[in-house]
Parts: sequence; structure tokens; C-alpha cells
Amino acid sequence: MRYLLPVLLLLLPNGISAQKLTAYADFAQFQVPGGSAYVEIYLKIPAPRLHFVEKKDTGWQATLEITLMVTEGTKVVYANKYDLQSPGVNEFFRDFSLVDLKRVALEPGIYDLVVEVRDRNHTDPAYIINKNLEVLNPGTPPSFSDVVIADTILPYQANHTLMKHNLLIFPVVRGSFGQDIKQGFFYTEVYPAPPDSIYLLRYYLKKGDERLEHYSGKMAIRGSQVMIANSAFPLEGLEPGHYQLMLELQNTKGNLLQIQQKPFSITQTEAFKYHKPNLEELKVLGYILIPRREKDKYQKAKQLIAGKDSAELKKLLMEEWTLQLNRTPQYEWNEFFERLEYVNGRFGTSMEAGYLTDRGRVYLQYGPPHSVALYPDEPAAYPYELWHYYRMERQSNKRFVFYNPTQLPDEFVLLHSDAQGERNNPQWRKMIYSRTNKNNDLDERGSNTNYGSYLDRFWND
Repeated sequence: MRYLLPVLLLLLPNGISAQKLTAYADFAQFQVPGGSAYVEIYLKIPAPRLHFVEKKDTGWQATLEITLMVTEGTKVVYANKYDLQSPGVNEFFRDFSLVDLKRVALEPGIYDLVVEVRDRNHTDPAYIINKNLEVLNPGTPPSFSDVVIADTILPYQANHTLMKHNLLIFPVVRGSFGQDIKQGFFYTEVYPAPPDSIYLLRYYLKKGDERLEHYSGKMAIRGSQVMIANSAFPLEGLEPGHYQLMLELQNTKGNLLQIQQKPFSITQTEAFKYHKPNLEELKVLGYILIPRREKDKYQKAKQLIAGKDSAELKKLLMEEWTLQLNRTPQYEWNEFFERLEYVNGRFGTSMEAGYLTDRGRVYLQYGPPHSVALYPDEPAAYPYELWHYYRMERQSNKRFVFYNPTQLPDEFVLLHSDAQGERNNPQWRKMIYSRTNKNNDLDERGSNTNYGSYLDRFWND
């Protein structure tokens, strides 16, 4: 995923969300010099499931009410209620997750962790997570902390919620990697050791009782009160299933001192293994995916879409999906159906489903634009929208112009684009400003020329 600082892992405006609110939680135990323990509690909330509202100064923003509670029997030992906000984003960009971290000092013992997440912009019930949390006594030094597996770990100097020892750590809260991911990262600490001592840390993967020799590495760490160990580790080529990341600490004589492990899983990325589309969704996908220029395939798809043979349609679409995308199948597949639900809610009209509209079709085919300019009530012009894609498929810096000549709610049509294979209309500027041209003469010299300030500036940026 892409990353957006300060509290986001970087794939629905007006109170629309793709699915119900979902959240994930995990935790890891560490020590401070002197031996006291603390727990890091990680939260991850997918943004496509949130409701965004437009703020005057920040753009579209989601706000969550988070309640964290740690109890020991009937005793509450920690409680915190706070708001977590997304950054301001444009109307279409929702491909990220909010990630938060809280550090809680706890004595050794067995606790219950309760996390309650509520969307402040919607009346959906709160999402509640319950987990058992055990804080262990420190082991015989040198001893390991828990291991955090991460999407990435970056050197970082500025203040940040996810920063630790000048490293920015984006944790894998759900404990799984997609099959397409080539490497993961781990972070752990070892306590304490004399400053002049040297240790060897070996790491490798296991599946069941099998040690995977090709997925291993080693690093030297120097003794201190808190020894930091972090590294990338290979994942490429692993089959879906459950694995263990194993860490072994040795002294310079090769004696094994400590072992630590962290379970994780590799998940299947074949598209239809994830979202299982119904026949109606397959027809939508066929409408978007099969290019009209390939007449034989397009006619076959039309016949299948008109019929009820979902197996044949699925086979055709899977072939086309793999051929066209050449990208991460799982991510693209699940993202498509998130887009589809959003498109039907955002661009649907009284006469057509959202995916049948021009804006819906473009959004589904190319994803959310990087910028959108809206002009609903410019003098002498029909309502129009300007969409700008910095990059889309194999093209870059492409623009789309939609306008609404009927002026009915959401009845926008594609007027012009400079993208390959899209509608190209040399008269598009004049057509936008033809609302007050009673003769409908697009060549009339006296027609409004204000488009020189707005439209040309947009097109030439």
C-alpha cells in the first residue's frame, strides 16, 4: 500500500462507505531500561469502510472515536477515549488505512484488552475487539522483546506516532502478507548486555517443523541496555499458509542464548478466491473489462452478459483480468468491488446505475483521479467537472471533461479526454459554454470565451 504521513498507511464521500466499519488490533511487549514493561497496542482501520465529510479547510475527512480499556479481572488498569482523524483528502481518494499506536505501562499479569471504534460521521454501531493480553516477567538477560512484523521500516527523524528509536515502523496488524509481497520487515529488542559485547542474530522462516533454508539471514548487534534489531526478510515464492519467523541469539562462540518467534501467514492472491461475485457483479465487470475494439471477444462477452451462464462468463473475465492487469490480482480484484459499490452510490442517477454512467465507467476503469475541479454554476456554462490523472495504466498526465447539458441531478456525460481510446472532441470548450448560445452555433465567434481562464489553465497545468 501507499503511505501518507502522519498516521496513515498508504487502494467515500457524502457519508457513503463501501462496507460496514471494521477494525483490527494487535499488541507487543517491550521493556524500558530498568526492567519495567510496557505494551504497544496497534490499531488499523480501513478507510474505504469509513464515512467522510467535507471540511472547509481540510477537504474530505473521517473522524473515529476510539475507546481503549485494559482490565485485570473487574479492575480497570487503563482507559483512554480519544478521536482519531484522517488527513484531509480529495473526494475520490480513499485507498489507505488509519493506523494508530498507544503505549501502556503494565505489570506482569493477565489482562483483557477491549477496543471500541465508532464512526463519528455515521450511526453505525461501534466495532468492538476483545483480546487476551498477557504481560510476562523479563527473561534471563540477554532476553528478547516481542517481535513486530511490518510492511516497511524507514529511518525517520521527525516526531511521529509510529516512530521508535528513529525508525518509522508500519506494523502488519493482521499478521498476514499477500502472496505477491516480496519481502516483509521485523523489529525486536534485546535487553540488556555489556556495551563491549557482540552478538549474532540469525533469522529464518519455518513452515510447520520444516526450516526454510533459502529464507534466512543474519546480523551482528552490539551490546547495550536496549539492543535494536530490525531487518527485511524474504517472502517471494512462499505458498499460502502459516509460517513462523524464527530469531536466534548467539554469542561469539556460537552458543545459542535465546530464541524468539513470530507467527504470520501468506494469503492467496488469486482473484476469485477473495470476493466471490454474483452474476450481476460479473456482468458489471464484463461491461468494464472487455474492450470494444476486440469485436469477437466483445460480442461473446455481450452474449454471456445477456445470459445466465456465470461459469463461462467468469472464465472469460478471469482470462481478461490476468491479461490486462499484470499487477497484484488480490489487491486489484478487491479494490474493484470496493470501487463498484462506491460508484453505484456516488454516480448513480434516477435512470441508470452508477457503473453505467460515464463518470462511473471511468472511475472503475482507471481508479480515482488524482485531482478533481468542480464547476457547478459558472456563468454561461453548463455544470462541468475536470478530472486529472497523473498516471493511469500505461499513460500519464491525462484529463477527462464531463459536463451536464440537461442540468438534471448527476446527469454528467464524458465530453472530451486526451487519454488513448477515449472520446476526443475538438469542440469541447465551446460546448461547455454553449448554454447561453441560443442558436447552438458552436462556430459563432461571439460565444463566451471565459474558458480561456479556467479550462486552458487546467489543460495546460
